[in-house]
Amino acid sequence: MKPIFTSLIFFLIITSGGAQQLTSEKLSFFNNSLNNLAQNPDQSQKVAEYFLKNATSTVERGGAQYLLFEYEKLYGNNVQSIEYLFEAKNSVAEEQKEYLQSLIFTALAQTCRRYGMSSMATKYLTKASEKAANILEEPEKTIAKIKLEKEHARHLILQEKWQDALQRSKETEALLATIKEEYPALYAQGLNIIAEVYFATGEQEQANTYYSNAYTYEVENQLETSAVAATSLAGLGVLQLEKSELLRAREIFLEAYEIPVKAPSVSLKILDGLSETYKKLDSIESYKIYSFESSRLSGSLLADERNVRNTLLSLIEADQKNSTVKERSLYYILGGVILGIVILILIGYYLYNKKLDKEYLRFKNILEQLENKKTIKSSATVAAETSPVSKGIVIPLDTENAILERLERFEKSTDFTKKDVSLAVLAKQLKTNTKYLSEIIHTHKSKNFNTYINELRINYIINLMKEDATYLNYKVSYLAEVSGFSSHSSFTVVFKSITGITPKQFVSFLRKNNKEAS
Repeated sequence: MKPIFTSLIFFLIITSGGAQQLTSEKLSFFNNSLNNLAQNPDQSQKVAEYFLKNATSTVERGGAQYLLFEYEKLYGNNVQSIEYLFEAKNSVAEEQKEYLQSLIFTALAQTCRRYGMSSMATKYLTKASEKAANILEEPEKTIAKIKLEKEHARHLILQEKWQDALQRSKETEALLATIKEEYPALYAQGLNIIAEVYFATGEQEQANTYYSNAYTYEVENQLETSAVAATSLAGLGVLQLEKSELLRAREIFLEAYEIPVKAPSVSLKILDGLSETYKKLDSIESYKIYSFESSRLSGSLLADERNVRNTLLSLIEADQKNSTVKERSLYYILGGVILGIVILILIGYYLYNKKLDKEYLRFKNILEQLENKKTIKSSATVAAETSPVSKGIVIPLDTENAILERLERFEKSTDFTKKDVSLAVLAKQLKTNTKYLSEIIHTHKSKNFNTYINELRINYIINLMKEDATYLNYKVSYLAEVSGFSSHSSFTVVFKSITGITPKQFVSFLRKNNKEAS
């Protein structure tokens, strides 16, 4: 906290002269505030707001707005952060301040990449590179270059250009050494990005080394409770989990969980890590707690993403409207593209709602069948029931009736949720052979063995969800496991083939139905 207040006092002194440009002293203040965001974000916010209120030039205002962008992004206030970022861009648009402009364009590239606007991200990245090439001052040139190289590396990972991403990371490492002592948080962030690149390229040992070095450095520089330390610990926890070092993974994730300020994406990574760790440790209660917390945060981030996309599109459009006459022709092209996207979105939205209405009717039909104690069957099974065809195998009547009785007892049990269930295993359990069992299922159930088992499993999990609302809070992967499926994907495919609805959509409809009923 002390460095923040020292910087603020220093700022009051250097701004008293009313200078209309960023002096070296003001640049130092700006860089220190940027570094301190990781450790003291709330104090950095207060300084930035004071900076904004008392700015004596558009450049100073832009610097304050950029700091507020970083602050709001850290807390997950993405709409507000993007608004500050565009305000910063507009504040310095007519100035020749390459350092601040490079930081802003790099941040814009990062934002567009995060929300799937890769073409705009490339455009802003190019502009950031052009601005960074003209920076003369140090350490500003190095800081801008580090941030730029980090974003280049992430952009290359998105394009699956692994070796190029690693090369960018190595260039970043050489630059980091020059700011290590003066800007510890920025240095630690740089190590985390290098670790992230190594992890993405499959080099776990190297990733572990850099995450470990970052955290050791953070502890040495009193950053162990900072947002940047949370990122380091989250990375280390994932690596330990991959190596099945479950106790160590739990210890690391819990330490990261206790850090008060961390980016939402990092929080989600930690929660997912904790839920997976506790699941593997067979600690069901802890697994439920962190899995539920993870699902809730994931849902919140997904809802926020839609708002951010709309805000980003609006601000980009407004930005284009304010461009120069030479750029207006490009703006009209972009405007047409945006209009086309909006139309496609509206069409997609209309079609999606039609599809949703159809699925909801199917859902209500399923509920009605359950109320009438009917079994949910696939359309293929329903069609086959109208004209079941025997395979021509003759079974003595007494034997057939005995097998049917045992089959009925099997259906009332939960043995069908066992992952090793097969035609041969079930035939042995029912004291018959596979030919007789297959013929009876085909003739009396109007389906093959796999469809028979799958329908039993889907009906079982649907009834569980209907009768016990707790199951609506679990992940699809857990529901798949409970009902006997070996994977999330196979469960989803089978569930939809039988019900006509995906598991996620069914859960959503059931929550809505329960809420309306209450």
